[in-house]
Amino acid sequence: MTNIFPSNIARYNLKLANLADNVFKNTGQERQLQLKRYAEKFGFNYDELKTLYDKNVNFYQNTVKANNPNLTEKQLLSKQEEAFKRSVENVATQKTLESIVSQNEDKYFIWLPSSADEPRDSHQQYYGKKFKMTNPPDGIYPTQEYNCQCGMRIVDE
Repeated sequence: MTNIFPSNIARYNLKLANLADNVFKNTGQERQLQLKRYAEKFGFNYDELKTLYDKNVNFYQNTVKANNPNLTEKQLLSKQEEAFKRSVENVATQKTLESIVSQNEDKYFIWLPSSADEPRDSHQQYYGKKFKMTNPPDGIYPTQEYNCQCGMRIVDE
């Protein structure tokens, strides 16, 4: 029995700091090539990754900048990079979770507590309980919700 935290697996595999540094420091065609290389390396759909990037840029340049006029460009870029990392990490976590579920459809999992500083109350009710892999409670797996840091232990029965 192994404890699995899909969000940690995704973070480890992605090396997210390099992604943000490379993507946001490059411009135009260089950025596009970096996104394409990253998509190929980690099995992302390029269009999905590009959409995440575009949404991030749009939100930070239009909404955050407008609502926080005292932010410097450097501060704005730092916030933008962090948000993009989290968005990519969440997509990677979902892909990791999908893979774990598909490889263990005939098994069960025990919901493990979150490693977050402020775990969700809605997930705490599942801690330590066993569920069929194909039938999670309320249709939700650990880490399936945005930024969830819960884990699972896969068991035969």
